[in-house]
Amino acid sequence: MDSAIRIGRTASRTVLEYFMILAIFLGSLVMWIGLPVGWLWLVTRVVKGNPEAFAAALFGCPVTMTLLGLLLARLNASYLRLSGGHAEQHRTAWLKSLSGERGARRPRTVLETSMTISVVLALVAITIWFFFFAHSYMPGLPAP
Repeated sequence: MDSAIRIGRTASRTVLEYFMILAIFLGSLVMWIGLPVGWLWLVTRVVKGNPEAFAAALFGCPVTMTLLGLLLARLNASYLRLSGGHAEQHRTAWLKSLSGERGARRPRTVLETSMTISVVLALVAITIWFFFFAHSYMPGLPAP
């Protein structure tokens, strides 16, 4: 059955699927790297010398990340409809019995995979920045 679905696919549909995969991956990167950096950059450019203004970034960043996450979920649902897959409802592992039946693992969606990769990349980037590029402003230490 899967081969019959693949045979009926046009080239433009396949290109659109790849474009949607790319959009989901880039959106995930923007969500975990671009938005926090963008909010910090915006706050430092707009408000000079007012540390309370960083509260705007502490509120605005999670709100925009949530909105982008909802957009990515819709894009993933559109991709699943286009590719012939469907989002299945599964019980999470912690809700299942330890002695219960063990079925095959379900395949990961494009959104789950891209979110995992982008979070790992964001953690690596923040670690590199913190240890190699951030300057300490601790009392008693020289400022850069």
